[in-house]
Amino acid sequence: MAIDALMAVAPAGLAIIDRDLCFVRVNARLAAMNGLPAEDHAGRPVAAVIPDLAGQVEAAMRRILAGEDPAETVFTGETPARPGEQHSWRTSWRPLRGADGEVLGAVVAVEEITAEKVALRRHDYLLRLEERLRGARGADAALDAACAMLGEELGATFVGLSRVEEDGIHGVVENEWRAGDTPSLLRRRRLDEFGAGRLGPLLRGETVIVEDVLQDPRVPDPSGYLSNGSRASVDVPLLREGRMRALLFAADAHPRRWTAAEVALVEETAARAWETAERARAEAALRASEARFRQMAEAVQEVFYVVALEDGRLSYVSPAYEVIWGRPVAALLADPQGFAAFVHPDDRAAMEDRRARLQRGEAVEGRYRIIRPDGSIRDIRDRVVVAADPVTGQRRGIGLATDVTDQRLAEERLQLATEAAGMGIFDIDLVTGAISWDARLRAMWGVAPDVPITDEIFVAGIHPEDRVLMRAAVARALDPRGDGGLSGRIPSARPGRRAGTLDRHRRPGPFPRRAGGAPGGDRARHHRPQARRDGPGRERGPLPHPCQHAARPDLPDRGRGHSVGQ
Repeated sequence: MAIDALMAVAPAGLAIIDRDLCFVRVNARLAAMNGLPAEDHAGRPVAAVIPDLAGQVEAAMRRILAGEDPAETVFTGETPARPGEQHSWRTSWRPLRGADGEVLGAVVAVEEITAEKVALRRHDYLLRLEERLRGARGADAALDAACAMLGEELGATFVGLSRVEEDGIHGVVENEWRAGDTPSLLRRRRLDEFGAGRLGPLLRGETVIVEDVLQDPRVPDPSGYLSNGSRASVDVPLLREGRMRALLFAADAHPRRWTAAEVALVEETAARAWETAERARAEAALRASEARFRQMAEAVQEVFYVVALEDGRLSYVSPAYEVIWGRPVAALLADPQGFAAFVHPDDRAAMEDRRARLQRGEAVEGRYRIIRPDGSIRDIRDRVVVAADPVTGQRRGIGLATDVTDQRLAEERLQLATEAAGMGIFDIDLVTGAISWDARLRAMWGVAPDVPITDEIFVAGIHPEDRVLMRAAVARALDPRGDGGLSGRIPSARPGRRAGTLDRHRRPGPFPRRAGGAPGGDRARHHRPQARRDGPGRERGPLPHPCQHAARPDLPDRGRGHSVGQ
């Protein structure tokens, strides 16, 4: 009665096995594991009920009969309850003795641990997979490693990855692992060779499981699979943006009942391997892009730099920094906060203001002076925009610093020259029509500082007798077929004032863009005798100021320069 109660309430499978390896009694739990009613076990040999496990049971019984304690022993195999599926059980053995102490058999407690074993094995496999993927050099190496590990883990015939081409019609097997002398599958094939029954679910992102191509109605023509040595397979599609981009497949040369754990392992491997491959491709593309960027940045004379707005760390500074600043790039990268010490003390407050605006996400531009190690001072124009890092998403400033010292000196020399010569300066944008005059030129023409400059004001300042000449001079200056230079007399209509120099700024291209000049008004300094006759053929003396024209020709002349006689 005590044994009956124990058999009924025990949470594990229980069996009594005699020394001849025949079942004496089993409980309902063990009967369910073996796939045979409990009453049909009595008196039957273990080998007749669970033949796949008979050898392991016999080894444990020999130890019991030898007086040893097998303690806990793990059995692995299949039973008639689930043929074709490998399961694992933890067994505990205790000897069953008679009144005289003789060993009559054994009492065995059985607990199924298949799920636990599968989870541990899966965990170990994924750890090893991650290690292999991290160590792979490049996308193809990662995919090759994943195919090899999956094939060995499953005991498959071959594993491969097919990349779907952009046309969505063909796939190319580019990575594979093969057992023994299995023929290679590295080739291009049409996706519709899968058959509509398999291709449809794959395109929807569903895993397709085939246990036997000869029995699966979704495979109307199995000849292609059989020629590849495939009777059973698991196909896992890899989708991006709703479209199948690749397919990982595992195949066996024999019919096979794929377990849920095996299918999950194929799916997990596919996801991790493809993610690693895509990351490797992205990193390779980024390295190539960075190499092109560095080549470009190192070729220009300006200082190109990238700074993280959160902590002020510099991730890149181009080599031009060492030429302009006279200091090593490595020292700046190591201590970017030390940059402020190189800025002229009078310019540091304005720089801090620009830095605060940059932190708020504003694009900033400004000029400041730097002090080189030799004590010399250089003028810098700095422009910075805010952009998000394409990988981390963090905000960063992308800047371009230009040495404008020579430009400043040239501007100062021009200012001194025009002041000494009593000349004014004008600038005309021939694209927009915008006209700019400096204060000296406004004074020559008698135009108040707040009056907008127009063609009419300019023409009014030209002597009536010379407006035709001025119109011709301007036309020749703006002619893209010319060389941008000419001479002609352009006297002012105001007594004592004569127009001087007009420059047409030239750039490569057929059309002028800007015109500028420096009319002068010092009559005493530039006076020369003039021979003039009224009427046709009158003579005119030498010009007070030559009129030299130059223009920039990089855009069509959609605006107007100063015109004469219109």
